[in-house]
Amino acid sequence: MAIHPDYPGLTVSIEVAGQELVEYNDEEAPADSNTIVRYIEVRSGAEFVVRYTFAQPFPTKKDVRVSCKMDGTSVGRPLISRKGLFRATGYTFSGVRAKEGPGWVQRAFRFSDMNIGMHKTRLLILVERMLMLV
Repeated sequence: MAIHPDYPGLTVSIEVAGQELVEYNDEEAPADSNTIVRYIEVRSGAEFVVRYTFAQPFPTKKDVRVSCKMDGTSVGRPLISRKGLFRATGYTFSGVRAKEGPGWVQRAFRFSDMNIGMHKTRLLILVERMLMLV
C-alpha cells in the first residue's frame, strides 16, 4: 500500500476481488518528493478498485477532497467530511459513471490488455541495414 511521508495516516491500495495487490518498488524511478511509484502484477481484464483510508495522525481540521486520475483523466473528486474521515472501511473508487442511452451507468474499472512482444526500433533497423551493406 502506497504511503507518502508528507501525509501520514493516508494509505492507498489497489484491490482485485477484495484482495489488496502486492506492490513492488521501482528502483529506477526518478526521485520526486510529490510522487510515489509502485508496480503491481495484474491480470488483463480484471476489475479493480482503488481503496484509500485515513487514520491518525492525518489532520482533521478540514474536509478533504480526493482526486483520482487514470490515464490522465479524472475519474472522481469526492469531498469527504472531516467528521467521517476515519471510516474503518475506508473509501473506494470503483468505476466511472457514463451516459448510456437515456440514463447513466456505472462502469467498473478494468485493467487493459497488455501486448508484450519484441518491437524493433527505427534505429535498430537502420543499424541492421548498415551491417548488411558492410
